[in-house]
Amino acid sequence: MLVANKLESITIPSTVTEICERTFYNCTMLREVNLHDGIQKIGVGAFSDCISLECITIPHAVRVIHLKAFYNCRHLREVGLHESIQKIESSAFEACLLLERFVFPNLSSRLDTIFKDGKYEDVER
Repeated sequence: MLVANKLESITIPSTVTEICERTFYNCTMLREVNLHDGIQKIGVGAFSDCISLECITIPHAVRVIHLKAFYNCRHLREVGLHESIQKIESSAFEACLLLERFVFPNLSSRLDTIFKDGKYEDVER
């Protein structure tokens, strides 16, 4: 068994700008990934078959989530995205059977403020 298959948690430092193709492919024990804002690219299949991964926040510098980036992440439930995301390529989240929601942190924060302050008229329908 490869050592990478035993990896449970990783923090990618801010000096890293790209997660290359299939970097964490088949890291079946990987549950927690912390990506810093320096990340600009998540390559094809970068996290595919990381079946224990439950949630991930995509940094604001990432514009495209490439093919099969999170393919078959069976336990992935939540993906945090920023408004800067321009494209999610086909099959990026294919076979993510438990994926329940995409969260936009900046948008959610603004909506919370609007509702807290009772400024509902500021929300367009």
